[in-house]
Amino acid sequence: MIYPDCIIDEIDAAIAGVFPANSQVMGIAQLVTRPKDGKDTIWPARYKGNGDCDYAGVDDNYPAVTYHRSLNMALSRVGKSGYGDAAQDTRATHNMSLVVYANKDNLDCSGDQLAMRLQQAFPDTIKGKSGTGLKLVAININSIVLSDTQVFGEEYKNVPPFLGPEHILLKINYSIESTYDKRCFNTCQ
Repeated sequence: MIYPDCIIDEIDAAIAGVFPANSQVMGIAQLVTRPKDGKDTIWPARYKGNGDCDYAGVDDNYPAVTYHRSLNMALSRVGKSGYGDAAQDTRATHNMSLVVYANKDNLDCSGDQLAMRLQQAFPDTIKGKSGTGLKLVAININSIVLSDTQVFGEEYKNVPPFLGPEHILLKINYSIESTYDKRCFNTCQ
C-alpha cells in the first residue's frame, strides 16, 4: 500500500462513473516550473522519474482530465478512549485538491452540475485493509471553486488563458483524515 496514493485510487474509482470512459485520470500531480519564451511557466504535471514529467492539465484530446494535488498535512494523536493500546493511533489530515477539466459538449452538463455529480460520487469513508495499519479514512469536501478563471490562475502561472466557453475547470478542496497505528503502518508498500 503506497500512502496516500491508495486512497486517491479509491476516490478516483468512486468518481469514475461521472466521466466518459476515455477520460484521463492522473492521480496525484504537482505544479512544476519549466522555462518557456524566456519566462518560468508553472503548470500541473505527474512525475515519471529521472526528472521527467507528464503534463496533467487541460487537454482537448480527452473529454475530461482529473488530477489531485496534496497541499499540506497535519498530524495528531488519537486520544485513548478506554482499554487497549489506542494511544499509538495517529490521525493524519491531508488537505487536497481535485482539479477537473471537462468539455461541456462531451458531458452535457454545466460546471455546477458536474460539481454536484462529483460531490455525490465522492466516498465519505474508506475502511482500512487488514495488515496495513490503516484503520479508518474519512473524506470531507470543504469547498468547490467553480470559477474557471480562478482555478486556471491557481494552477497555471505565466501561461496565457486558453479556455473557451465550452470548457469546465473546477477545483474540489477536500481533506483526508486517516487514522492508523503508527507501530505497524508502512507508507511505502
